[in-house]
Amino acid sequence: MLKSFCLLITVSFVTIFSAPNLQGQNKKTNEFIAAYLDVAFRNNQLATRPLVKWVARDTLKYRIFGRLSFMSKKEWHSFVGEVSELTGIAIIETAASDYDIIVYFGNLKDYAKLSGANIPITGLQNYSSWNNRLRTSEHHLKFASGCSDPAKIKDGNYGAYITKRNFLRSMGLLGAIKNDYSIFTDNNSKVNRSLFKIDKRLIKLHYQEAVMPGMEREELRKAVKSLPDIEKMAVEKL
Repeated sequence: MLKSFCLLITVSFVTIFSAPNLQGQNKKTNEFIAAYLDVAFRNNQLATRPLVKWVARDTLKYRIFGRLSFMSKKEWHSFVGEVSELTGIAIIETAASDYDIIVYFGNLKDYAKLSGANIPITGLQNYSSWNNRLRTSEHHLKFASGCSDPAKIKDGNYGAYITKRNFLRSMGLLGAIKNDYSIFTDNNSKVNRSLFKIDKRLIKLHYQEAVMPGMEREELRKAVKSLPDIEKMAVEKL
């Protein structure tokens, strides 16, 4: 009888003190999934387009046009290396014409001529950066580009941020989240030029096999929720 009573107390103790941890873990997972859904789709008032990403690509090639600005080569290569590791795609620089991604430093008019981006006149006059993507009918990315204009961007920190942010858009991560400690922040007064843990987790999740181009928001929610390691991914130390 005494053994049964002690066992009951032990079980009750474990239940009481374990339950909040499980609830906390689930809350973190749900917040992580919600953040990913916001990052995976472009934030605007128009109808949200289906998810896009590079598919079945072991290697992506990018080419820099103009002089690398706002950061050192070491910082840029470190950033690209992190994105490469997180996506599982070898991302390499090329000087040839076989590039998949353009990283352009210069004015938007010249960038538009080179990349084929359709920039309105107001954009050419008023904007200091631009990004553009081409996709297949199955929503696979097939070409992407981003431009930062050093003549218009006087804040080097912002210039580094927007250049990296446009590169992430070239990888299919189009949206923003309410988190000041993220490169994906929607706070225009708080820009980050480094990848935080949350950013690395979001990039890695986007390139899971279960995340398929063409998915709509609710379909994507179900897919990531069903991932067997989603709770671990939500708190993974990267």
